[in-house]
Amino acid sequence: MPSAIVLAFLVAAVAAVPPLIGPLPELIPRQHAKILALTGLALVVTLIAAMAIWLIRGRAEALGRSPTITRSELQTYLLLRADLEWLLGFLGAVIGLAVLASAGLRHVYLSLPQDKKAAFDSGGVVLYGLVLSFLVALIYLPTFATIQRTGARIRDSAEELPEPGDPMLEARLAKRKALDELLKLQISATASFRAGVAILSPLLASLTSLLPGLGG
Repeated sequence: MPSAIVLAFLVAAVAAVPPLIGPLPELIPRQHAKILALTGLALVVTLIAAMAIWLIRGRAEALGRSPTITRSELQTYLLLRADLEWLLGFLGAVIGLAVLASAGLRHVYLSLPQDKKAAFDSGGVVLYGLVLSFLVALIYLPTFATIQRTGARIRDSAEELPEPGDPMLEARLAKRKALDELLKLQISATASFRAGVAILSPLLASLTSLLPGLGG
């Protein structure tokens, strides 16, 4: 159900937000039809990436319910995690480029003579980027949280948290730390930065419409 809500929100945002940017004059033949076709193509690509992320979430949930963790399942977990990171970057890049194109289009229209210039508010472009960044976060973060929980369960099944008085305390804690690194449960600053950039890429792209040299 949450995935269906996000899906409906995504379609509604792509359909409803662009008209808020402003009316566009016809500069090339069938311009509006071409923009609509490109928007539809971007939407299809985005939906495919979003559904792939949701499939990863379902597979990770099933993996987390497994009574025992084998080497094959560990490899599956690592593959799911790598795929999720790749899909986040891909999703952020596709949506970010779409928003960047809107910002660039605004620059083109603002360079027209005054009598041909259309109202093309930068606020609409920023709103577009803000909404789509929010959607990228909604698509990615629940799956990321599921992957983290599954990884923690794999670690705990391999090495439980020892009691403070355990004579093997240091060795067992070292093993848990090694498992954390293998399963990527301790998110590095670099990984956090990459994820943040991917999630915020639509908003960052939209902010280029505010730059004097680009947005007018």
